[in-house]
Amino acid sequence: MAEAFNTVPEDLEKELSQLIMSGEIQARIDSHNKILYASHTDLRSVTFENSLKIGETYQRDTKAFILRCSLLQNYFVVGANDKSNKNNNDNNNDNGNNNNGNNNMISD
Repeated sequence: MAEAFNTVPEDLEKELSQLIMSGEIQARIDSHNKILYASHTDLRSVTFENSLKIGETYQRDTKAFILRCSLLQNYFVVGANDKSNKNNNDNNNDNGNNNNGNNNMISD
């Protein structure tokens, strides 16, 4: 193999070991016999793992969407605790814009 790459076997072994350690290639080196064993990934298991990740992401996003819809349906507002937001709420209450407690405000 070293002849094919026009290099010395020791240099080729060092370069291959660096590629293996960095994860660029999936293989093992038999240093005694000077043989490179390439490992093949099981596409079926990789596909299964990817589908599980996609399913978990979909489930998490769906739960978050249902929670947001429930909060909006019950007029539950989550906002930042800043003075401009507080002043706007005070002005609304002073102008007679009382919503009978339907606008709950939680500060972070």
